[in-house]
Amino acid sequence: MTPKQFYTRLRTAMKALVWEGTSNLIFGNNVFVAPQFMVQQLPEMVCPSLFIVDKGFVADEYHPGIGNLNFNFIIFVENVSDRFGEGVILGANRTTNTSRGAGVLDIVDEVFSYLFTVTALTSKVMVLERSIPNAVTIKGNLPLVTQTIALSVYVGLY
Repeated sequence: MTPKQFYTRLRTAMKALVWEGTSNLIFGNNVFVAPQFMVQQLPEMVCPSLFIVDKGFVADEYHPGIGNLNFNFIIFVENVSDRFGEGVILGANRTTNTSRGAGVLDIVDEVFSYLFTVTALTSKVMVLERSIPNAVTIKGNLPLVTQTIALSVYVGLY
């Protein structure tokens, strides 16, 4: 599987991801494969959104054409009704049948539950978690938060 095939399948899978036990989409059409998190587009972002950010390819030393494709999931969450920011982490004031009001930890739980058991992308891919740094507040914590999850997967170049 090439990087383009992987990103295309991953984006499709994340758009279709639903909350466990429901038919409610977590991200819906708010999943983007992008070169970086586009903070300048903040007023246009719908909560929650997922940015799949390409972090490059590292070729395997002993196997030409195969290597680690590194990427980040950047999850954008907001909860403007919570002035101290707890809602963006733990969730609060959920809107019925949507993901609005879900906390970043709710979303990360659902994403991980899916990612590490997925076989729909292909039977030849295993996603590996690399790190999860602390959440970053945006614009002085209105509260708007991004959570970055560093991941990698072995793919082929052709």
